[in-house]
Amino acid sequence: MAKRASTMRKELSEIHGANQEDVAKMSDDEVRVKFEEITMEEQKDAPSDLCLFYDNEKATKNGVEYVKINGLRRVAQDKIGTIIDQHIETSPIFEEGKMSGAIATMTITFLQGDLRRTFSDAADCRPYYNSGWDFGKYSVSSAVTRAEARIYRKALNLNIVAAEEVMDSEEEEVVTNSQPTTDLQKRIIEKFISDNKTTLKDVLVAIKKEPVDDISLLNFESAREIIKSQTEIKEYLKGKEVK
Repeated sequence: MAKRASTMRKELSEIHGANQEDVAKMSDDEVRVKFEEITMEEQKDAPSDLCLFYDNEKATKNGVEYVKINGLRRVAQDKIGTIIDQHIETSPIFEEGKMSGAIATMTITFLQGDLRRTFSDAADCRPYYNSGWDFGKYSVSSAVTRAEARIYRKALNLNIVAAEEVMDSEEEEVVTNSQPTTDLQKRIIEKFISDNKTTLKDVLVAIKKEPVDDISLLNFESAREIIKSQTEIKEYLKGKEVK
């Protein structure tokens, strides 16, 4: 419900430090405008959510500062209450009959005084999609960690992301530039080419990559881009058929 002009007058002088005599001379509309200006300025200058965390609970990736899971867990218990129950469900992600990642769904219950508060969320971890290669080796535990981080962020109403949810650009560069094309990638691409009655060359032209005939000549990055861009490639192939 919107505040009354009389309430805004009182808050302008008593909370926001405006001169009481100047406020008294303002019309109701002027009070509303002044109140909005001051509160917007204060929100702009307000400390970020990261100020809740210690330096050793933060990490910098890609030039951006994020909070670690241990910091989120500490602040959640400080602000909300003790964790009294956790429930985790995990399931593998299969592509072409081979496990390629994991999804985790998690529920955490806090005890806040006599009140039980329960929050749930889910996350996935898939190497070469949203995780570094090392994290991909432990996709189940990584997915659980991400789901836990999202619960704390939701419970605390934080406008920040956990470090464990973000793939480092250096990590990604190592993955894309040094890893060979995987067998799973090859099978997905071969099936896509067969299903759409096209060629590898046309697929690569669609994503503006240098065309090659042999799928074994693809690098990891190109293979990943093909898999991610299947919808766009199909549109390109349809347009080619029309011409």
